Amino acid sequence: MCNYLKRSYLSAFLLISTLGTITLAYFTYIENPVWGQLRRISSDTTMGAQYPTISAEDNTIYCAWEEFNGENSDIYLRTFNSKSWSPSQQISGDYRNESQHRVSIDVENGEIYGVWASDRDMVFGDIDIYYRHFDGTVWGAETLISEDNYTEWQGYPVISVDNRCIHLAWVRAENPWEVKGDEDVQYKYFDGVFWYPEQAIGTDTTNSFTNKSPNPVFGYRDKVPQGWPAIAGENGKIHIVWVERYENDTDIFYTQTNGVSWLPKIELSKDKEHEMQLDPAIAVSKGKVHVVWADKKGNDYDIVYRSYNGVTWGNEIEISRDTAAELQQRPAIAAIGNKVFVVWEDYREGDADIYGRYFDGKFWHFVQKLNIDAEMKSQTHPAVAATIEAFHVVWMEDSSGIYYKSFGLLRWEAFRVGFSIIATWGTVCVIIIYVREKKYP
Repeated sequence: MCNYLKRSYLSAFLLISTLGTITLAYFTYIENPVWGQLRRISSDTTMGAQYPTISAEDNTIYCAWEEFNGENSDIYLRTFNSKSWSPSQQISGDYRNESQHRVSIDVENGEIYGVWASDRDMVFGDIDIYYRHFDGTVWGAETLISEDNYTEWQGYPVISVDNRCIHLAWVRAENPWEVKGDEDVQYKYFDGVFWYPEQAIGTDTTNSFTNKSPNPVFGYRDKVPQGWPAIAGENGKIHIVWVERYENDTDIFYTQTNGVSWLPKIELSKDKEHEMQLDPAIAVSKGKVHVVWADKKGNDYDIVYRSYNGVTWGNEIEISRDTAAELQQRPAIAAIGNKVFVVWEDYREGDADIYGRYFDGKFWHFVQKLNIDAEMKSQTHPAVAATIEAFHVVWMEDSSGIYYKSFGLLRWEAFRVGFSIIATWGTVCVIIIYVREKKYP
């Protein structure tokens, strides 16, 4: 700190001969993460708010969720402009009293891009994927994205926007209630002008196990099913992870595309026997890819992290840090620069709570509990987004409310030094006024 001020004095001395009175300002920051206030952002009268998603840009936070009103489910959105939360706004259409499910949003240049599943056709087993865009002024019409043969099930959509190009992934199930059915991860791309045809990411091979029984969405199949995709894009490169089940084993796979060609898929999870890996999540920042998933070894599910620097993949790191065979699942991840924050659903205290862990670019900090749990309520399905000043986390509580909490990254220290020049009998006197200010996120 002393060296810092000495440099300030030197700059002032060089300017004295030409300036009468000057004021210089210097800014630095000290990394001292601080938790913000816990807030409920769904209505206090809402009893069916669930499955939140979050995105952030600059100092604005965007949160969307699915909300059941007693008859059907719709998609709602709220934004936070660093001062206050906007009123909740329904962004899904409601044409036939249908339900909308599993929203995912992304934001770029103040424009909002949303995708969700809907049973708008009102045909049993027929769920489709719809997309909607807010251009900063008005919402456009909802667009049917998925291509199906009338009664296919589409679900778990995710979205990433990169330089106005839109990238979507979701699960498509053909005849999901039959053993002969098949589930694939689909991908679709909009280049700013055209939507390109959807394509399957995984490779369909034959399953060899014999204990087959029908199970919707992700059950035993003749073919290898794929599910639970996650997507992240940066600088024209789109990264996707998903789950594949072969025999009695589920694993995490990864691939990358520029919207045209694909890299060969690789298995990220490393197991020795028929272990279960589920719930992958992905983030990318400055070319580095960060992936987390729930990993079952024996009777214990833990949260595992792995990163890719563009050349090689790092080793698996268990970041949930429990002491017994406790359940951790449904992780979410966000990254900005070299900083990473992971949140997940954790049962170490007997019920479901939200835990998180922060990586500052060099070290993983301690595991922390995010929610306040005085009544043994369940907190589940967390999501996280990043801005330069904070990580922002949302989750659902007992399928009845959406909660938000921020994890501040930066504490700004502002130094203002004022100089006044007084000339007396040929002597120059410099008076220094030192002011210190703080700004906390």
